[in-house]
Amino acid sequence: MLITATPFLWLVARDVLLIVRADEGYGKEIARNIVADRLVETIRFSKAAPFSREPLYLTIVLDPSCFVIDGTSFRPSKTPAETASLRDKKFPSLEEILSNHRWIAECEVRDLVFRTQISDNFSTGELISLNGCIAATPLARWCENKVSVRIDKTGDMTYRKVAADLGLKARQAGEPYRECYMLPEVVEGSER
Repeated sequence: MLITATPFLWLVARDVLLIVRADEGYGKEIARNIVADRLVETIRFSKAAPFSREPLYLTIVLDPSCFVIDGTSFRPSKTPAETASLRDKKFPSLEEILSNHRWIAECEVRDLVFRTQISDNFSTGELISLNGCIAATPLARWCENKVSVRIDKTGDMTYRKVAADLGLKARQAGEPYRECYMLPEVVEGSER
Protein backbone atom coordinates (compact mmCIF):
# COMPACT_ATOMS: atom_id res chain seq x y z
CA MET A 1 0.00 0.00 0.00
CA LEU A 2 2.78 2.43 0.92
CA ILE A 3 4.64 1.64 -2.30
CA THR A 4 1.61 2.53 -4.41
CA ALA A 5 1.01 5.76 -2.48
CA THR A 6 4.64 6.92 -2.63
CA PRO A 7 4.46 8.77 -6.00
CA PHE A 8 1.31 10.61 -4.91
CA LEU A 9 2.82 11.53 -1.53
CA TRP A 10 6.04 12.68 -3.20
CA LEU A 11 4.19 15.00 -5.59
CA VAL A 12 2.02 16.43 -2.82
CA ALA A 13 4.99 16.91 -0.45
CA ARG A 14 7.05 18.60 -3.19
CA ASP A 15 4.31 21.13 -3.93
CA VAL A 16 3.41 21.73 -0.27
CA LEU A 17 7.06 22.42 0.59
CA LEU A 18 7.28 24.87 -2.30
CA ILE A 19 4.25 26.79 -1.02
CA VAL A 20 5.30 26.66 2.65
CA ARG A 21 8.87 27.82 1.97
CA ALA A 22 7.83 30.71 -0.28
CA ASP A 23 8.04 34.24 1.05
CA GLU A 24 4.81 36.05 1.82
CA GLY A 25 3.31 38.19 -0.91
CA TYR A 26 4.97 37.93 -4.29
CA GLY A 27 6.88 34.77 -3.37
CA LYS A 28 3.63 32.96 -2.55
CA GLU A 29 2.14 34.12 -5.84
CA ILE A 30 5.12 32.80 -7.81
CA ALA A 31 5.01 29.48 -5.94
CA ARG A 32 1.28 29.15 -6.61
CA ASN A 33 1.86 29.86 -10.32
CA ILE A 34 4.51 27.13 -10.40
CA VAL A 35 2.08 24.67 -8.82
CA ALA A 36 -0.62 25.72 -11.33
CA ASP A 37 1.84 25.23 -14.22
CA ARG A 38 2.66 21.75 -12.92
CA LEU A 39 -1.04 20.84 -12.97
CA VAL A 40 -1.35 22.29 -16.48
CA GLU A 41 1.50 20.09 -17.69
CA THR A 42 0.02 17.03 -15.96
CA ILE A 43 -3.35 17.70 -17.57
CA ARG A 44 -1.77 18.14 -21.02
CA PHE A 45 -0.73 14.48 -20.93
CA SER A 46 -4.06 13.22 -19.58
CA LYS A 47 -7.51 12.75 -21.04
CA ALA A 48 -8.64 15.95 -19.32
CA ALA A 49 -6.62 18.09 -21.74
CA PRO A 50 -9.06 20.53 -23.33
CA PHE A 51 -7.31 20.36 -26.70
CA SER A 52 -7.89 16.61 -26.95
CA ARG A 53 -11.67 16.95 -26.78
CA GLU A 54 -12.60 20.44 -27.97
CA PRO A 55 -14.08 20.90 -31.43
CA LEU A 56 -12.03 22.74 -34.02
CA TYR A 57 -12.60 26.43 -33.53
CA LEU A 58 -13.38 28.23 -36.74
CA THR A 59 -12.91 31.69 -35.29
CA ILE A 60 -10.04 32.37 -37.69
CA VAL A 61 -12.45 31.91 -40.59
CA LEU A 62 -15.69 33.20 -39.07
CA ASP A 63 -14.57 36.31 -37.21
CA PRO A 64 -13.88 39.22 -39.54
CA SER A 65 -10.87 41.51 -39.29
CA CYS A 66 -11.22 44.96 -37.76
CA PHE A 67 -8.90 46.48 -40.36
CA VAL A 68 -8.31 46.04 -44.07
CA ILE A 69 -5.00 46.56 -45.91
CA ASP A 70 -4.66 47.09 -49.65
CA GLY A 71 -2.44 44.22 -50.77
CA THR A 72 -1.47 45.86 -54.06
CA SER A 73 0.58 48.49 -52.26
CA PHE A 74 2.58 45.89 -50.32
CA ARG A 75 6.11 45.47 -51.64
CA PRO A 76 9.50 44.46 -50.23
CA SER A 77 11.50 47.21 -48.56
CA LYS A 78 14.99 48.26 -49.57
CA THR A 79 16.27 45.56 -47.20
CA PRO A 80 14.22 42.46 -48.11
CA ALA A 81 14.68 39.06 -46.52
CA GLU A 82 17.09 36.69 -48.27
CA THR A 83 14.50 33.89 -48.38
CA ALA A 84 11.03 34.39 -47.08
CA SER A 85 8.57 31.60 -47.80
CA LEU A 86 9.42 28.01 -46.96
CA ARG A 87 6.83 26.71 -49.40
CA ASP A 88 8.01 28.09 -52.71
CA LYS A 89 11.18 30.07 -51.98
CA LYS A 90 9.73 33.42 -52.98
CA PHE A 91 8.60 36.44 -51.05
CA PRO A 92 5.43 35.64 -49.11
CA SER A 93 2.31 37.64 -49.69
CA LEU A 94 1.12 39.93 -46.93
CA GLU A 95 -1.91 37.66 -46.56
CA GLU A 96 0.39 34.65 -45.94
CA ILE A 97 2.38 36.57 -43.35
CA LEU A 98 -0.69 37.79 -41.47
CA SER A 99 -2.48 34.41 -41.58
CA ASN A 100 0.60 32.77 -40.03
CA HIS A 101 0.71 35.42 -37.32
CA ARG A 102 -3.01 35.01 -36.68
CA TRP A 103 -2.63 31.25 -36.30
CA ILE A 104 0.32 31.67 -33.90
CA ALA A 105 -1.62 34.25 -31.89
CA GLU A 106 -4.62 31.89 -31.66
CA CYS A 107 -2.38 29.11 -30.32
CA GLU A 108 -0.84 31.40 -27.72
CA VAL A 109 -4.23 32.65 -26.60
CA ARG A 110 -5.56 29.09 -26.24
CA ASP A 111 -2.53 28.16 -24.15
CA LEU A 112 -2.92 31.21 -21.92
CA VAL A 113 -6.67 30.58 -21.60
CA PHE A 114 -6.01 27.08 -20.32
CA ARG A 115 -3.43 28.31 -17.81
CA THR A 116 -5.76 31.10 -16.67
CA GLN A 117 -8.65 28.67 -16.20
CA ILE A 118 -6.56 26.34 -14.07
CA SER A 119 -5.11 29.15 -11.97
CA ASP A 120 -8.44 30.97 -11.44
CA ASN A 121 -10.71 27.97 -10.83
CA PHE A 122 -8.75 25.99 -8.28
CA SER A 123 -7.42 26.79 -4.83
CA THR A 124 -3.79 26.07 -4.01
CA GLY A 125 -4.75 22.91 -2.11
CA GLU A 126 -6.82 21.70 -5.05
CA LEU A 127 -3.96 22.37 -7.45
CA ILE A 128 -1.62 20.28 -5.32
CA SER A 129 -4.00 17.38 -4.70
CA LEU A 130 -5.32 17.21 -8.28
CA ASN A 131 -1.80 17.21 -9.70
CA GLY A 132 -0.86 14.25 -7.49
CA CYS A 133 -4.16 12.49 -8.16
CA ILE A 134 -3.96 12.74 -11.96
CA ALA A 135 -0.25 11.95 -12.17
CA ALA A 136 0.08 9.13 -9.66
CA THR A 137 -3.13 7.43 -8.52
CA PRO A 138 -5.68 4.96 -9.83
CA LEU A 139 -8.29 7.70 -9.26
CA ALA A 140 -6.85 9.74 -12.13
CA ARG A 141 -10.01 9.39 -14.25
CA TRP A 142 -12.18 10.78 -11.45
CA CYS A 143 -9.79 13.70 -10.91
CA GLU A 144 -9.64 14.39 -14.66
CA ASN A 145 -13.44 14.58 -14.73
CA LYS A 146 -13.42 17.06 -11.82
CA VAL A 147 -10.97 19.28 -13.69
CA SER A 148 -12.86 18.97 -16.99
CA VAL A 149 -16.21 19.91 -15.49
CA ARG A 150 -14.80 22.97 -13.77
CA ILE A 151 -12.81 24.34 -16.73
CA ASP A 152 -15.53 23.61 -19.29
CA LYS A 153 -17.86 26.05 -17.53
CA THR A 154 -15.57 29.03 -18.06
CA GLY A 155 -13.96 28.30 -21.43
CA ASP A 156 -15.66 30.76 -23.77
CA MET A 157 -15.77 33.59 -21.26
CA THR A 158 -12.08 33.20 -20.41
CA TYR A 159 -11.18 33.00 -24.10
CA ARG A 160 -12.94 36.29 -24.87
CA LYS A 161 -11.29 38.02 -21.90
CA VAL A 162 -7.76 36.80 -22.68
CA ALA A 163 -8.10 37.53 -26.43
CA ALA A 164 -9.24 41.08 -25.62
CA ASP A 165 -6.54 41.61 -22.96
CA LEU A 166 -3.81 40.52 -25.37
CA GLY A 167 -5.17 42.70 -28.15
CA LEU A 168 -5.94 39.81 -30.50
CA LYS A 169 -9.65 40.60 -30.73
CA ALA A 170 -12.02 43.47 -30.00
CA ARG A 171 -15.79 43.82 -29.92
CA GLN A 172 -17.12 44.50 -33.39
CA ALA A 173 -18.71 47.95 -33.76
CA GLY A 174 -22.50 47.68 -33.91
CA GLU A 175 -22.43 43.95 -33.06
CA PRO A 176 -22.35 43.50 -29.26
CA TYR A 177 -21.89 39.72 -29.40
CA ARG A 178 -19.40 39.52 -32.27
CA GLU A 179 -15.69 40.14 -32.25
CA CYS A 180 -13.18 41.06 -34.92
CA TYR A 181 -9.47 40.35 -35.23
CA MET A 182 -7.06 43.19 -34.66
CA LEU A 183 -4.71 41.69 -37.25
CA PRO A 184 -5.71 43.19 -40.59
CA GLU A 185 -7.14 41.37 -43.59
CA VAL A 186 -5.43 41.81 -46.94
CA VAL A 187 -7.56 42.64 -49.96
CA GLU A 188 -6.66 43.60 -53.48
CA GLY A 189 -7.45 47.19 -54.43
CA SER A 190 -10.87 46.48 -56.01
CA GLU A 191 -12.23 44.30 -53.14
CA ARG A 192 -12.57 47.08 -50.61
